Amino acid sequence: MLIQYAIHDINDEEDRYELEINSYDEKWSDLIATQCAEDYHNNHDGWESDWPLVIRIFANNEIIGDFKVEMEFWPSFPAKKLGSNHD
Repeated sequence: MLIQYAIHDINDEEDRYELEINSYDEKWSDLIATQCAEDYHNNHDGWESDWPLVIRIFANNEIIGDFKVEMEFWPSFPAKKLGSNHD
């Protein structure tokens, strides 16, 4: 199923992005909002946005709803063994 989404307050509703999902069920709408956020972040310069964002989701040109989506920060801790003189 093809859905559309827009970043509310940033994009005009005419600026919609499309995302293919398996199917739509109201109980999975939060998960769909998460998928839209990931798509926006990874494919539409979303990393430059100020999160949280409000994402408006459409199916068949009807509004499914508005979802506030936060971006979590997951730190990583790369390590490198030091030599005997602590390079």
